Amino acid sequence: MAKRRRPSDYLPEYADQAAKLCRLGATDAEIANVFEKDERTINRWKIDYPDFCQALKDGKLVSDMEVAGRLHQRALGFEYEEAQAHKLKTVEYKVG
Repeated sequence: MAKRRRPSDYLPEYADQAAKLCRLGATDAEIANVFEKDERTINRWKIDYPDFCQALKDGKLVSDMEVAGRLHQRALGFEYEEAQAHKLKTVEYKVG
């Protein structure tokens, strides 16, 4: 006999929201926190809703590619100009 679960409170717009969070570097635990769910719920949604799972994969791929690009840049070395702010000191002299 199959185990009964209560109806899911998953909404289709969660897929787009989760993809955006992943592009910002969010982990599954952080996504669960945003949706005010347990991480196990997020894992269950990945199984039950293929569009949600694909959105997470796509968002994480974008984020991972950005990190890989930056690491590659750093490993090869790169040049940049760093601007520095300088505070000027005002000196007043009294005459006479």
